[in-house]
Amino acid sequence: MSLNFGAEQPFSGVSEGPRGVKYLSNCRALSVIIGSGMPSRGRSRNADQGPRISVVIPAYGRPEECSRAVRSALSQSLAPCEVLVVDDGSTPAVSLDLEDSRVRLIRLPVNSGASAARNRGVEAATGDWVAFLDSDDLWADTKLARQLADHRAEERVLLACNVTIKTETSERAYNSLIPKPPLDAWILIHDQGLQTSGLVAPRKLLLEFPFDERLRHFEDWDLVLRMARGGVVIDYIPDCLAIYHRYQGSTSARAVMADLLPWLESDDAPADRRTRYHYYLIRLFRDHARESPVQALKALRGLFNRTPNALTFSMRAIFFAGTRALLRRAGNRAVRR
Repeated sequence: MSLNFGAEQPFSGVSEGPRGVKYLSNCRALSVIIGSGMPSRGRSRNADQGPRISVVIPAYGRPEECSRAVRSALSQSLAPCEVLVVDDGSTPAVSLDLEDSRVRLIRLPVNSGASAARNRGVEAATGDWVAFLDSDDLWADTKLARQLADHRAEERVLLACNVTIKTETSERAYNSLIPKPPLDAWILIHDQGLQTSGLVAPRKLLLEFPFDERLRHFEDWDLVLRMARGGVVIDYIPDCLAIYHRYQGSTSARAVMADLLPWLESDDAPADRRTRYHYYLIRLFRDHARESPVQALKALRGLFNRTPNALTFSMRAIFFAGTRALLRRAGNRAVRR
């Protein structure tokens, strides 16, 4: 399967290097490397034997989309040793019309969420590396080869790449900014992220940092931030090497809040409290208030009371959010003219 992403070029303003290392920063136990995903010159790490890669695909229904995702994984130029499809209690059960000995189907007795399905896949995997692919997403044929070009499974590293967000009406790159510390602000304030279908990590590292099975939304953010806090290096390729399908209107604000509010209010969440407060105030409060005004006000009050210098921070956050909105509208008007 060949995919035309239309975003395979590195972001402008990023300099070249022999390995493609373009940015290195350390802050709050965070190291981020921006790479091209090209092998080092002068040596070939996988000349004798390639890395053993297990692909984990959590699935709930959608058998046609799931089969397409499996074919996308099997068509990688750096072939995986196995593709594990974890059926998360689908009714009827997921069935795949594929004949390939590398494909294994694992059925969970009850629906437990994508986080639990991914964790069961990691536990059952036999590869040294685990790559995640959601059942309705797709990979570029060279994704694994580029991400694993210069890494060993003994490293404490999380491999990530930019992805194309595709909806019913549009498509765009997920990230417009290069990741930099603090990573929680890059994700929550600047509306960027490391989506699950772009993530690859050593299996032993994922056993140390499993997905939080209590979360049914934003579990990829939680995993990335916990790994960064734990000293894991994040090697990020700015090119879009996957297509992430986002379905509009599929989840209500109330359902998201039921999952996200405990995470935002938690004392051990892997994000700065002011950053979490800013995210709720600027990005979530309006939609939450439309569905559940009383709960939204309670949540805002609770986060406000737990956030240091909340009043000053609120005024600053609202001012900058308003300024960005005005500049965006002015830019849209200029484009229309």
